[in-house]
Amino acid sequence: MPNSTNTAFQLWYQQQKQNEAKDGAAEFRQRLNYWHTVKMAQATDLPIELIDLILSFLPPNHVEQVQWRRAAAAIEREPRPTD
Repeated sequence: MPNSTNTAFQLWYQQQKQNEAKDGAAEFRQRLNYWHTVKMAQATDLPIELIDLILSFLPPNHVEQVQWRRAAAAIEREPRPTD
């Protein structure tokens, strides 16, 4: 009996670790997507809410959204004009 309990615990523990790894990856992707959205807002002088709204109409892996995010990643960091 101790072996089956131990095995069940090990299985549960492995599943928890895998879920934590998935959650961490999802959190990282969410932060990266937000960073790309911020860069696009800076480059276009549009409010970040508008960029986020535009992208929200497309599924995360939609070709256009992926292209937008790649373009945002390619934007150099430049300060916005303060005029």
